[in-house]
Amino acid sequence: GLYPQEILVALGCRAAVSGVQLASTGVRRVRIECSQEEVPVNFQTLVEGELSGAHGQMQLERLKCAEQAGGRTAYIRVVILSGWHDFCSVHQLR
Repeated sequence: GLYPQEILVALGCRAAVSGVQLASTGVRRVRIECSQEEVPVNFQTLVEGELSGAHGQMQLERLKCAEQAGGRTAYIRVVILSGWHDFCSVHQLR
């Protein structure tokens, strides 16, 4: 299958992550994870959710994240667990 798919983002500076805004098409289930390590290992789940099917239209979702112990996230990993179709796209991540 085509899922899961992963996107790894290195933050410019360490920060507490309270939420993630995702602009996508065709994404069904997504999980947002964070790592506070110097290298991208030991990820913790911040939030997992299901996005509504938008029938080819842009999906704009804001996912509220769980608090991180220490609050010093260095890496964000977006794991697309499933899609509404064979292919999906991510246009923006904030």
